[in-house]
Amino acid sequence: MRRMIAEDHKGSATGDLDGLQLSTSLASVFNPLSTITEAYRQLRARLLLSNGGGTRLVLVTSASMGEGKSVTAANLAIVFAQAGHRTLLLDADLRRPKVATMFGMNGASGLSDILAGRTEYSTDRIRTGIDNLYVLPSGEPEAYSAEMLSSKKFRQFVALLREEFEVIIMDSPPTRAVADPIMLSSISDGVLFVTRAGITKETELKESLDSLQSVGANVVGLVLNGFDLSMAYGYRYKYKDYREYSQYSRKGYYTYTD
Repeated sequence: MRRMIAEDHKGSATGDLDGLQLSTSLASVFNPLSTITEAYRQLRARLLLSNGGGTRLVLVTSASMGEGKSVTAANLAIVFAQAGHRTLLLDADLRRPKVATMFGMNGASGLSDILAGRTEYSTDRIRTGIDNLYVLPSGEPEAYSAEMLSSKKFRQFVALLREEFEVIIMDSPPTRAVADPIMLSSISDGVLFVTRAGITKETELKESLDSLQSVGANVVGLVLNGFDLSMAYGYRYKYKDYREYSQYSRKGYYTYTD
């Protein structure tokens, strides 16, 4: 991803789309023919086939910060929209949100404001310049996000969103940081877990997946970011513990690279 941004955007963090400044990490918008975007399309296809096609609300999380979950959630939502699905990208990370910045929506009201009664929900306010894609940012940061996301009001709101959208991609905080994603998994059809080669430790991965599965979360896949294909063939093999991911592959998780 970083290489693509450096080559296609001269290292710029943002790019112009019809007057909107979007993050250049949104490869599905700025480079639809890239191998990165194709990887997101393959991920979309797998999700559509999982649970007999019943995976409509996908929670995206990771063990720790910096593993690429928000970028994965955003690009995944975009490719769903590009395929004609009425799609909502919902930022449920009420502590350290990233979605608003990626879509040039900094300062916009969002989920926390709706739940706190500071603003009314309206689809007109969350339209984007991308056909079929709607983005609801997190809104004002909340210290009591766990209480807000476990409230009856939030569950009722999600039920309303399910009626309006074919697909909901929900970004969340890392599992090892707060309890929020564990609670959010209970209202999701599937959980997509994001890791990064050379960053995510096996113990962190196992701890996080065990936490999700202990509450009955339906973990539908594991995404491996930042994996250099040359490592798979023994060239300059730096990530010595990559083989330890194989135990999760045997359980039916799948990986892709960016």
